[in-house]
Amino acid sequence: FNDRLIHSWPNFIEVIANEGWGWWGAGFGAVGSSAAAFPLAWLELLAIADNTALYLWGMLGVFGVLMYLLLFPLLLRLHERGPRIRDALLGIVFCTCLIGWATDVLEVPTATLFLGMAIAHVLMPQDLPRQRPYSRIETPHPHRGVEPHAQLPRGALP
Repeated sequence: FNDRLIHSWPNFIEVIANEGWGWWGAGFGAVGSSAAAFPLAWLELLAIADNTALYLWGMLGVFGVLMYLLLFPLLLRLHERGPRIRDALLGIVFCTCLIGWATDVLEVPTATLFLGMAIAHVLMPQDLPRQRPYSRIETPHPHRGVEPHAQLPRGALP
């Protein structure tokens, strides 16, 4: 953690500020592991964000900071009474937020999956009308063939 406070975060902030990406960000692929996998000479310091807020700020600029700040209303909405899954998602999002202070958790697919589930759960309207879990399927009358008397027994033919 000490290395992040002394080297990683100040260097990351310096590159973002000096390159003029503070407002709009460096863009997708310029921050995090994608910058480490496909390095560019002037972007080597953006490969290590080690903080979710810095990761979003470096990639999306001010909009990334606003997205990070939306975690707090998400936590408040998950804290309200509701179904049991809400409590589980609250714990997962809270732990993801805590871990996000020391690493860029948005590059971990499992963390992003659960964040997406929590956002979808919060945005889903609460007053949905109850619908039946399935719709009854009507079976059509059996097909009798081309001629109306095709299924009749042999002795019953006209």
